[in-house]
Amino acid sequence: MRKGSVFILSGPSGSGKDTILKEILERRPDLFFSISSITREKRKGETDGEKYHFISREEFEEGLENNAFLEYNKYLDNYYGTPKAPVETHIAA
Repeated sequence: MRKGSVFILSGPSGSGKDTILKEILERRPDLFFSISSITREKRKGETDGEKYHFISREEFEEGLENNAFLEYNKYLDNYYGTPKAPVETHIAA
């Protein structure tokens, strides 16, 4: 059985990532969007589970100890990371 692939869309804030992602997902509904986990406070208009899962620093650090992230970064004293389990599940499917 053939496994799925991972594509990473990366760029600085304001570079148009959301616009590109919206277009890609409209054209390819078979693709899976990985929702990042972050420790910063939710901003006005943000909904948990839409673009981010807002979790506590303790939850994030526990995930780090358990190797639960594919990648992560610490920026302005907040953690941002890609949870491993949902990505691995979709690659296998």
